[in-house]
Amino acid sequence: MQAAAPSHLPQTVPSRIHVVTVQAAHRQTPFGDFDVARCVAEVGTSRAVWRDGRLLAWVLMPDHWLGLVEVGALDSLATAVARMKMRTTRAVHRQQAATGKLWDGAFEERALAADEDVTQAARGLVARPLRAGLVRKIGDYPFWDAVWI
Repeated sequence: MQAAAPSHLPQTVPSRIHVVTVQAAHRQTPFGDFDVARCVAEVGTSRAVWRDGRLLAWVLMPDHWLGLVEVGALDSLATAVARMKMRTTRAVHRQQAATGKLWDGAFEERALAADEDVTQAARGLVARPLRAGLVRKIGDYPFWDAVWI
């Protein structure tokens, strides 16, 4: 007979992949500033933010962040996104000697269906700067990445 896992440990659940959108506070465009965007990109993609989850693809637009996130067993999606928002806000405040809200309080998410192609979802996500007319080719946009690159 196997002993039950202690109740304080997270239960192992199958990982789910989500498309996550986080808006900048007050519909501002703080990430149009290169230094702010670079700071958010560096801190927001760190392994410490996502712990045992994975950031499969992401793009930082002038007024929002989009990510393809695989949730791990240690955190809920909400906890991981909150950690990303908290750490990026702190880093930007330190860098810019600023205060105030960087992100909206809420975020949007959509779980990928089991039969949905993850690489197609990632391609659609990182193509946002093209569709928004910010660049002519994705290689010209500095604030995106995908694990397949």
